[in-house]
Amino acid sequence: MLGKKLRWWIIGLVMLGTILNYLTRSIMGVAAPTAMAELHISTEQYSWITSGFQLGIMLQPVVGYILDIIGLKSGLALFVAAWGLITITLMVLLLILKVTLKYLKTF
Repeated sequence: MLGKKLRWWIIGLVMLGTILNYLTRSIMGVAAPTAMAELHISTEQYSWITSGFQLGIMLQPVVGYILDIIGLKSGLALFVAAWGLITITLMVLLLILKVTLKYLKTF
């Protein structure tokens, strides 16, 4: 009996993941005009954002392979740490860029 319940839980989780993946991809196209207006970015700059998103999706099989090799717990710790380092690095770079642009506007 536990096997049937577990099977339906797994099917439900896969279905939920598929729905969220589809919605995320759809929402990016719908939200593009609003995001571009609020962030004051061009179409070319927005294309870099969508390219990064697509690159992340393309790396899913590679990440799955790495998780299979090193294990789920170690892999989760590794990718959470990497996510944190990438986020911190991007925030520092954006801050440096903002300060630099503000400095250059004074000339």
